[in-house]
Amino acid sequence: MPEAAAELIKQEEKTEISIRPKIEYLKEIVAHAEANVPFYNKIYKNVNTDIQSLDDFAQLPRVTNTIYGREHISTVVTNVEDMFETRGPIRAYFPETKTIRIVSIEEARTEYDVIYDTLELENRDLSKEKIMVAGDVHSLIGLNEMIFCFSGFDTPLLTMSIADHSDQEIRKIMNRFQPTMFFNATNRAFPNEVYPGSVNDVYHFNRQELLKEAPSGIMYHDLYTHPLFGLVAMRNADEDCHLYCSWFFHIEENENQQLILTSTYDETQPKIRFQTADRGTVTGKNQQLRNTHLP
Repeated sequence: MPEAAAELIKQEEKTEISIRPKIEYLKEIVAHAEANVPFYNKIYKNVNTDIQSLDDFAQLPRVTNTIYGREHISTVVTNVEDMFETRGPIRAYFPETKTIRIVSIEEARTEYDVIYDTLELENRDLSKEKIMVAGDVHSLIGLNEMIFCFSGFDTPLLTMSIADHSDQEIRKIMNRFQPTMFFNATNRAFPNEVYPGSVNDVYHFNRQELLKEAPSGIMYHDLYTHPLFGLVAMRNADEDCHLYCSWFFHIEENENQQLILTSTYDETQPKIRFQTADRGTVTGKNQQLRNTHLP
């Protein structure tokens, strides 16, 4: 971990967001899920949910995609009858796992706060950047939340939806805006000549294979996302691990190094100790995720 990031973590331990031990966030989401979500009420029926430590938390049942996928959506969300009254606008995603992901607008925006907070772990000051975000028809909804996240800062921001734009057309737009950071939320990998000299950082989603292909002078980053959790962690080409925010997620690994994810902020559709197919090793103070087979 860079020294600047390590020092920032130490500083954050003194701030309001890190004063509460992680176990407090986990206790709250477990209590909420058991009381309000039929699925968790069922699987916790004969389980001690009075967790006092991370070791206690690790004794809670794991949830796999097979188990979760058998459930009707009404059994895995909070108070489906009055959801719209208590949660406000709701957004539904239909990932390739065929398991619907439902979040409130507030939770959807929190997902993209993960980007900002993780950038802080890397000691990045967004107020000094010019940010460009590009998406396609498959990422338009997510772009709205990402825009909302970045628009809260005094940062020049350009967003565009890429359809059949040629590389030359995209380069022209970049040359006009001169971004310093480019978030590529499409499935395209642009050739190096597309990026003007102003670009210092390029962020891809689940494209680790591109980390070694960055042109001279540009740092490539990989944003690890999961269909049911959204954005989880971030890695740059100089590191051999992903950084993540432990106040948003608790990450464990099983005996086969499969990652077990828990979100502390998803109350509309809680996901607690969800065993993924992604593999990795958790290191440090639960702030680093040393990957082996992340997507």
